[in-house]
Amino acid sequence: MDKAIKTKGEKLRVGTKIIRQLSTTFYGKARMIFDELVTNSHDALATKVNIEIAPERIIVEDNGEGMTRDQLVRFFYISHTDRIPGEMKTLRGRKRRIIAKFGIGKLSMYQICKKFDITSWRDGIESHAIFDFDAIEKKDFIDEIELEVDSSKTDRKDSGTRIVLTELKSIIDPEQIIKGLSMTMPLKPDFEVRVNGIKLEPVPLVGHVRKVKKFVPDVGEVTGKIIYTRDPMPSHEAGVYIRVFGRIVNNDPRILDFSSLSGARSLSRRIFGDLEVDGLDEAVLSNRSSFISDHPKYVNFLKWLETTLNRFNREEIEIFSARKRARDNEIITREIAPALRESLEVLGMARKSRGLPGRKPQKGPKLGIVESEKSFVLHGKPIHMRIDAIGESSPEVLIDKKGDLVINSDHPLYKLSEEFKCEDFHSLKATLVAVAIEMSRSIEQFKRNYNKLASTVAAR
Repeated sequence: MDKAIKTKGEKLRVGTKIIRQLSTTFYGKARMIFDELVTNSHDALATKVNIEIAPERIIVEDNGEGMTRDQLVRFFYISHTDRIPGEMKTLRGRKRRIIAKFGIGKLSMYQICKKFDITSWRDGIESHAIFDFDAIEKKDFIDEIELEVDSSKTDRKDSGTRIVLTELKSIIDPEQIIKGLSMTMPLKPDFEVRVNGIKLEPVPLVGHVRKVKKFVPDVGEVTGKIIYTRDPMPSHEAGVYIRVFGRIVNNDPRILDFSSLSGARSLSRRIFGDLEVDGLDEAVLSNRSSFISDHPKYVNFLKWLETTLNRFNREEIEIFSARKRARDNEIITREIAPALRESLEVLGMARKSRGLPGRKPQKGPKLGIVESEKSFVLHGKPIHMRIDAIGESSPEVLIDKKGDLVINSDHPLYKLSEEFKCEDFHSLKATLVAVAIEMSRSIEQFKRNYNKLASTVAAR
């Protein structure tokens, strides 16, 4: 029987198709490629990054620390980096935490170009190399690729890096890149990014800001802010974004089932969170588009976030409801009461009554005006008007047991009128319907009374 043959020294080899597979698997959107390029500049402690996007080429240049020839060679190492994520780095008095982690971001450029060249300069030496994806794919294995790096002296006294992408595979929309980078990157006074000359600014949001600073067990410190925006946001933009070492990780902010949160109906599209959670670094996916969903730290973070948002939401509902009631009832003072009074006076159906608003019938005219901003007389007693949330299944408007005329702000038609900014018109129309009903004893009387009221108001 032949003896088994054992050999030593055999090496694993990696095929060149890995470049295409990693690039297409990890970087499905052009914005993600620019995230990686700008992250490299950030970690090089650049203060300025200039991006020029044209149909035939893309240029990304920064004034960071630059690379020596050996560092440029190591830049092309796949899934290897000299940088330590979270490490504090210093250059000319500037301090910054490193973001880069996996060493595969350079492969992302395969998605949008066939070739890129990189030039870096520091300490009077300029180094240059070209990476040709088409030429590389003609080889079978990565270790067959020979990288040529040229170095020469330069008169430049500064340092920096320039990457030029050529033979582009698709047209890149600068507007989309501006929008994406403005959201994801840590834009600060010492880190300026421009795209086609436009300086990027953090996305401004108007609303109620809740600052967050909390140590979460098994996660670490969580800082940032939760904003309850004044107006609802598009559903794909509302939610919570998480930064790790300054850069947003999750492309999708809907990291929770927001429909299950307290106050979800009114608040889910108003929540915009921007939280820094460096403790989640080990849970970040390789393409930095999200997190490992079942990683213990990420699971614990989501539990804390759900509890926190539920508490915030309950408090916000109270604030929101109070503001909404005040705003809604301003509609009565500003629009409904003046229009109703004018219509009653024009029709000669009303006389002024000095009776104070009360719940018991008052002596006086059957239909008239009480000397109160939000009241009128109906069947001899003052009726107080208000807008209130009394349930979706309740009528648009009703006169309750207390004798108040209540416009239902929970009614679907009222909600629709809010979206179109015409809740004052809706409320006035609903009020006229209620008044006409109470004035009338038949359908024909209702039609006549409503038409008289409505035509007078329409003529204002």
